[in-house]
Amino acid sequence: MVSTFADLSVYIRSHLGQPIQLQVERGAERLTLTVTPRTTWPEGQGPTGIVLDRPFQVVRHSLPSAVYRAAEEMGGQFMALILFPGMILRGEISLSEARPIGPVGLNDLTYQAVDEVKRTGEGFPLIQLIGLLSVALATTNLLPLPALDGGRILFVLIEAVRGRRVDPTREAVVHGIGMILLLTLMAFITYQDIVNPVFPR
Repeated sequence: MVSTFADLSVYIRSHLGQPIQLQVERGAERLTLTVTPRTTWPEGQGPTGIVLDRPFQVVRHSLPSAVYRAAEEMGGQFMALILFPGMILRGEISLSEARPIGPVGLNDLTYQAVDEVKRTGEGFPLIQLIGLLSVALATTNLLPLPALDGGRILFVLIEAVRGRRVDPTREAVVHGIGMILLLTLMAFITYQDIVNPVFPR
């Protein structure tokens, strides 16, 4: 059983070419439909050709329940990020759908979230985007790459195994090279956001 759009998307993409059953509500009637997600699909569509739209409904939770639901949502987003590379390698997500975005792309996403808030009168889309970006940044920062916190943690682990400090000069060189590469990658991604925006302007 799935409880979020992200869970449904992951489930559908992990069953490409396989019949799955979906329960849908049509008015007061609940129907069980069998759908076979496509293994290939036209640009701009997905495996099922179904557009997912979130019906907003404000639900009040007690503090313990709210904390639990928030942790559950963050855990789902974290797992989606972890499973993301495998889904790309298996062809469940195309490279165009998986492209990274930079500050310009994030600005476009924010405008989309704000427009959704104006349309529905609910702040959930913007709050969800903030949460997703926070989880994504935290996860990325923990990757064992030079210039990131994860890279520093990797050096600490190496020092713990070796029993002595890594030469600070060499470590600084590694982090410096890593920073240059990350800035170069960021510049390239920003360029792509400008010439090939996620949301056509």
